[in-house]
Amino acid sequence: MLALGTTIYFYYPVIYLMLTLPSHYGTHSGALVEPYASTRPWMVTEGNHEIETFPIIYPHGFKAYNARWLMPHQESGSTSNLYYSFDVAGVHIIMLGSYTDFDSNSNQYKWLQGDLARVDRRATPWILVLIHAPWYNSNLAHKGEERA
Repeated sequence: MLALGTTIYFYYPVIYLMLTLPSHYGTHSGALVEPYASTRPWMVTEGNHEIETFPIIYPHGFKAYNARWLMPHQESGSTSNLYYSFDVAGVHIIMLGSYTDFDSNSNQYKWLQGDLARVDRRATPWILVLIHAPWYNSNLAHKGEERA
């Protein structure tokens, strides 16, 4: 985590906070980041550890993530908490979901096309896209994730 003025850069899978903290934090891992997150916007995107699918009982995944990390997706026209966008100081920031459908027929893809078309490049000349899966990955356990 790096704090610079009014911005905090934090890259750490949310699930690691829940698994590596002392037991008194338990599922309340937000207590660790609360001093920062309560004073600044805290925008996150899902990663592979937040998928949490379990066939038959919960096949859709992201139950804990969606319960604990509600992002302003509806304000950007998204129908899913797993991808959304917002504007900050002349920058249009797009948060994409690596582990939800992303092919050309998916809701995320169609939303992204519409979101990019609505950007006023005079008012917001910069576009920043964040996604969990790296563009290139030599790790065989995550092979193919770059297609997102």
